[in-house]
Amino acid sequence: MKYLLFLLLTPQFITAQIKPKEFKVTVDLSAVKDVEKLYLEYSNSNDPDNPDITDSITVTNHTVSFIGIILEPGTAAIYRYKEYPKEFIEQMKKMPGMDEEMKKMLDGPQQERYPFFLVPGETTITLDASMVASKITGPPAVLDFDKLKKEEEHYFEKHSSLMDNFLSAVAYTKGNAENKQKMEKRLDSLNRRMKDDVYLSYVRMNPASPLALYALVQGIPVKQDSTDKYIQLFYLLPSQTQHLPSAERLLARLKASKNAEIGQFVKDFKQLDSLGNKVKFSSFKGRYVLIDLWASWCIPCRSKHPELVRVYQKFSQENFTILGIALEQKDDKTKWLKAINNDKLLWTQVTDYKYWNNAVALQFGVHSIPFNLLVDPTGKIIDKNLNPSDLENRLADLFKK
Repeated sequence: MKYLLFLLLTPQFITAQIKPKEFKVTVDLSAVKDVEKLYLEYSNSNDPDNPDITDSITVTNHTVSFIGIILEPGTAAIYRYKEYPKEFIEQMKKMPGMDEEMKKMLDGPQQERYPFFLVPGETTITLDASMVASKITGPPAVLDFDKLKKEEEHYFEKHSSLMDNFLSAVAYTKGNAENKQKMEKRLDSLNRRMKDDVYLSYVRMNPASPLALYALVQGIPVKQDSTDKYIQLFYLLPSQTQHLPSAERLLARLKASKNAEIGQFVKDFKQLDSLGNKVKFSSFKGRYVLIDLWASWCIPCRSKHPELVRVYQKFSQENFTILGIALEQKDDKTKWLKAINNDKLLWTQVTDYKYWNNAVALQFGVHSIPFNLLVDPTGKIIDKNLNPSDLENRLADLFKK
């Protein structure tokens, strides 16, 4: 009897007993014109290994309803397909890192989406002509999600001049790389403050909310600072939330991200290069190495490649190299090889074709790319998340150039 009681109280048993719960989402389309089909996209497990579920309804009147089950609360989106103006599409195609495959994807109708938070129970969304909710009713977490998105919007509206300057510097063809990177730093600082003021504040004030786990994930900046800070916030969440599958993955990632802190030594790893040969990180020992995580599908990663290639060429005769780790899927090998060739990447490239479950990404708790670590000849991390100009300055200092 005591043994059975112990089993019932273990985290593994709690996780196994989580039951899917039903939701109903009703959408009022009275103000939306020319909608033949409406789609609902959601995850019933928040597991990156499991594809999102897409449901669709042929619209025959002004109100439609979707019914389904979810294992845990998470983000969802209602969308339709719409033809966008040609000028807008052409501007999108001019963004750096857009290869021919990506440009082709912009041809034809595109999704017009309205994101929301999906929880068990009934939610009603009234959409206006531009597919934005003019009214939403449902459980408190659904309403809180809507408020958080509006707070985030207002936060950036207050700093619209910085956003305008950034877009002008990027333009994505105007302005030099140095100006662009200066603006990126300022924007990153603003984004970090927003995440703390909007999302992490929500976690501190509402740890028991079904939305708190989502808010914590959103509140962690791309260039993560103190890991301990986020682990402490995680432990504010109720025990039941902590044992959700996505929460357990988050905690594992946060703990793994300690491996990427400056001063840590990189544990050896091996992956396959473009020819299928095994490449060990330890084979680079004795050199300065930039471990660079990217992907063929990542536009921000590829937009930095021209400058990164220039920096590599400048220091390739020194005791320095780059090791590219690509977060690709098995079906993307051709796209990966094409991206390496098109972007003229001259350094070693490896992958394990496991996408976000790439072993190196998991080793360092990586949750967004581009991501990089500068490692010294002994294998110690001496810097991280450097943009090309910062990398150039760091290497110039190291090699006194």
